[in-house]
Amino acid sequence: MFQHLLGNLAMIKSYATTGKGPKGEPKIAADPIAQWDKLRDQTLATLDHEGALHRIAHEPFGADFGSMPVDALVGFMAAELTVHVWDMARTAKVDERLDAGLVKASAATWKSLPEPVLRMPGMFGVAIKPTAGADAQTKLLGFLGRAV
Repeated sequence: MFQHLLGNLAMIKSYATTGKGPKGEPKIAADPIAQWDKLRDQTLATLDHEGALHRIAHEPFGADFGSMPVDALVGFMAAELTVHVWDMARTAKVDERLDAGLVKASAATWKSLPEPVLRMPGMFGVAIKPTAGADAQTKLLGFLGRAV
């Protein structure tokens, strides 16, 4: 999971710099926290350059997904991280409650995608119907194929 999260930062940084994706995923360093901090700071500095958020990310998730401005890519990454926070909390057996605002924004992001794109390999599994009266978080997770 950590390598995936590093890869997301590297992806944003690369698209914001060149409009193209990175050549590969970063390998986890001996000090992964320091590595995360450094890559996060580099990515934020890259996004701080004028025009970086408006640069077009060319097919970051493949041709079916299409191209998008870097600011939309950042939005998708935030929506993905919201779900991964739940994944990690569930695995660690700690509080799984997500911020209601993040749940709402994440749901809007994922529901904006056509079903074939949302369910393509490497994205999300088949939606799981929530029980009657389920809260917004449970509905989002079920929509994304997570069993709650």
